[in-house]
Amino acid sequence: MSQKTVHPSIQKFKEFVKRHPKLANEVKSKKKTWQELFEDWYLLGEDDPIWNEYQDDKEKKKESSEKNDFMSTILTAVKGIDLAQVEQHMASVGDALSTIHQIISQFKGTDDSNKSKQSTNPFFYSKD
Repeated sequence: MSQKTVHPSIQKFKEFVKRHPKLANEVKSKKKTWQELFEDWYLLGEDDPIWNEYQDDKEKKKESSEKNDFMSTILTAVKGIDLAQVEQHMASVGDALSTIHQIISQFKGTDDSNKSKQSTNPFFYSKD
């Protein structure tokens, strides 16, 4: 007998159904058909929140533990930050920005300095 090759999307859907065993109950209770579920899965994707209610309890626990692992990793990284080094780097960035500002103001020339002097004196009148 020859074996039929299954389309890759159907194979992925089968794996999805294995991770969401409550979908089979929906079909058995005739609330939905496999075709409807496949179309929803194909259009919405695996990450849509609609699938959370069909997920196995073990999978839900696994996802929550993965989220906790991620948060603990972030907290560990934040605890390891040396605030003195951060402050030093911020100061050096501030110095670099002020130097760049000075260079830009030098290239602009003296026209800007005359304008600023005129605008600071409220009683300055120019001759017509």
